[in-house]
Amino acid sequence: MFLMKDSIINNSIENLYLIGNGFDIHHQIKCRYSDFQEWLYENNPVLENRLFQVYDLHHGDLWASLETNLGEITTESILEGYVYGPMLLFISQGNNKPIALSMDEYTENVSEVGYTLKRLYDDLQVEFTKWILQLEDPIPKYKVKIEKSNTLFINFNYTQTLENVYGVQPSNILYIHGCVATNEDLIFGHNKTSEKLLKEWNEDKYSEEELVTLIEAANEIAILYKDVNEIIRKNASFWKKIQNIKRIHVWGLSLSEIDVPYIKHINSIINSKDVFWEFSWYSDSDRKRIVEIITNIGITQYSLVKLEDLICITHKQLQLFDY
Repeated sequence: MFLMKDSIINNSIENLYLIGNGFDIHHQIKCRYSDFQEWLYENNPVLENRLFQVYDLHHGDLWASLETNLGEITTESILEGYVYGPMLLFISQGNNKPIALSMDEYTENVSEVGYTLKRLYDDLQVEFTKWILQLEDPIPKYKVKIEKSNTLFINFNYTQTLENVYGVQPSNILYIHGCVATNEDLIFGHNKTSEKLLKEWNEDKYSEEELVTLIEAANEIAILYKDVNEIIRKNASFWKKIQNIKRIHVWGLSLSEIDVPYIKHINSIINSKDVFWEFSWYSDSDRKRIVEIITNIGITQYSLVKLEDLICITHKQLQLFDY
């Protein structure tokens, strides 16, 4: 829940920070989705293998953009039995091509047969929270300069880096997808409703029997639907507090399909002529993608920065003595 200090008057809010996963990565927290995959492989290999069976076998790299890709199960996987068939175990061979063994061929633990999508997503949410809880602390020497006076924050992460490293008051932070320290259910998922999935799958080209299977799959996949519009609606009181801001800093946010609606909404409620945006970028391809996205949104007053160039000068000097 977001609580605002009485001492902060709406008209005095000048700065807004949107903090994404890249911000925590900058502070050397191993919180990439690839880090989650490695952790999951060590702590729940059955779940990690099931994710490969349902997604990566046909889709590609699930972990490159986990939340977005969770809504990208192929109809091939569904109709060929990889989603509703028995749980299979995939093991790598020398030629890097995985082969499949049924669970009862590999182990006597046949209870894994029939690992449904609902169970897959329930287990994934549980393990994701466990992983967030065990993340290491941020490294303070990577602190960047943040303006805390007359400032509000929207934290898209589940961690407390802003509080623990920067001393930002919790009352000035909107944890828009939940915070692991407050025992909230973390909001985690993709942006596909069951209706949107069926439309993308073009259900008209399937038989009646196949369509029944696809509808069942679409309803189960929608369990992990992240309803951004509903999240925006629930935080209506917060949006009123930022209508007169002057600067918006978007740091470490990937601007994925799930993030963009928040940017569009903020841009729609502010006086865009008076607001200057700042976006952080990591790689050249990342920079080009960000420019394309914000241009399409209609943001014209902006600058691009790298977080490493914003490190507080005292911490930059300290790095000279690191060995």
